Amino acid sequence: MLTSDVSVVLLSIGEPTTARARASVARQSIDVSDVVDVQDIRPFHRALNEGARRVTTEFFAQVDADMVLDARCLESLRLAMLRDPAIGVAIGFLRDPLVGRVSGIRLFRRACFDDAEFRDSISPDTDFLETINARGWRDVYVLGFDRPTVSELHTFGEHLPDYQVPYVWRKHQMEGARYVYRGLAWGLEWHLGVLETSAHPVAPLARVAMLQGALSGVIDDQLGRDVSDASLRDWQSFRSTTGHAPSLLLRVVSALVLEPVAAYSVCHAVGRTLRQRNAWPTFDRAISLISRSGAPHAWVAQAGLCRGIMPQGDMLRAEDEQMLRRLLVDAPTPIIPRVAAMSRAFTLLRARPDATDRTMD
Repeated sequence: MLTSDVSVVLLSIGEPTTARARASVARQSIDVSDVVDVQDIRPFHRALNEGARRVTTEFFAQVDADMVLDARCLESLRLAMLRDPAIGVAIGFLRDPLVGRVSGIRLFRRACFDDAEFRDSISPDTDFLETINARGWRDVYVLGFDRPTVSELHTFGEHLPDYQVPYVWRKHQMEGARYVYRGLAWGLEWHLGVLETSAHPVAPLARVAMLQGALSGVIDDQLGRDVSDASLRDWQSFRSTTGHAPSLLLRVVSALVLEPVAAYSVCHAVGRTLRQRNAWPTFDRAISLISRSGAPHAWVAQAGLCRGIMPQGDMLRAEDEQMLRRLLVDAPTPIIPRVAAMSRAFTLLRARPDATDRTMD
């Protein structure tokens, strides 16, 4: 084995998968000097900072309880760090059964934490990178071209959380809030598109949770916190309904020609009617039509539908519209892309009327 000055900070809050993550660390192709166990410290930024304070080696990897690292993971990240002493963080992708690939494994240079710590925000990792970048450190993504299959290209392990309903709902609410916090509407659109095409049975749930989270206004660190959320129970009740309201699809499609906030308002009203009619299948089809239309700010129209189907959405409508006006401060969207999106949605509606019908176990 190659010798190494790498430690591991293993973060856990009692997950049964922790032993699996630890075993994957033990299988690494380089020696790991120490495994620093950080257990039951919440939220995430506090846990990571505590682990960093206990590290004595030059480098350390953040390993979460739901990760399974490939044998050469830490060796590959370390080699990237050694190319330039200004590199403070080397980041590797992990394979994920829901979205295909996630940015998950990080190797830190311990000295970065002399300049900054993770802070209490909805996106503590990216805030940390911005802070150390401003102080002269670099972060790099490490690519792996020697993987045996295309599905493993550029990845260094697996992200295997227990994709049960409460976890999916909570995690993707936070994901939606993160995109808005970082001002990355394009990232939100991309992630929703990935979920639209994912074959994983929890993908529709994740999509709705992400859209709910995007308008939540949450800005503090939520990872690891236990929060009771009545909206999940409301969603579970609604998705068990079997009613149909196909005429409302025309209103949804027509809304795509409107400016984003107006499209949100129309789709919110449609969502409320779908809730009243217990029409989950029509909702699922409507949100898929919006996604596949390629409409500018499609996430806004989808968020309107998602807020409308929730009983508490009626009280949040005015607040949501104010928030959207603050977020969408750029110039009005040109009419041609909106007309094109509406045309594509009408084509999908007419050509294959059942193409977007889906169910979820």
